[in-house]
Amino acid sequence: MKTWIQRGWVLLGVLLLAGCNLPDLTAPAGGSAQPTPLIISLPQSGEAEGGAPTAPAAEDTVRAFLNAYQENPDQMKGYLSQNRVQKLTKGGALELLQFNGALEGFSIQAASVSPTTGVAQVEVEAKVGGAEVRRTFILIQEGGRWMIDAVRKPKKK
Repeated sequence: MKTWIQRGWVLLGVLLLAGCNLPDLTAPAGGSAQPTPLIISLPQSGEAEGGAPTAPAAEDTVRAFLNAYQENPDQMKGYLSQNRVQKLTKGGALELLQFNGALEGFSIQAASVSPTTGVAQVEVEAKVGGAEVRRTFILIQEGGRWMIDAVRKPKKK
């Protein structure tokens, strides 16, 4: 039994040494290969093509507003226009959404900015308390940022 264990150790040592002398097939001739990462940088919202900072997109404001609904409703007011904040009722920013219950998820369906008025519209589909709901967020620019000025329910057909 002892000789088999010794032979196993010897065989393992020979294999390790043999592997050390194998040529590096990934290296170019005469040198060692260094991996070259491929980096592709696309403009993000909040960054212009030249890399200069810009205002976050209207969709980002809506996304942050809905995330605040889920995580910290007190922060929702920070995404509203000054006009909308002045018009808030006792229900606060929560009342704007016109739904109750847990927000189980949402997706932005469409977003557009009118070139003539500078007003943005963001269409959102959400799942609230097991039901599918749609809302249209109307946003205006204030201080270089998109702020929510209204939230509309689709009209019933």
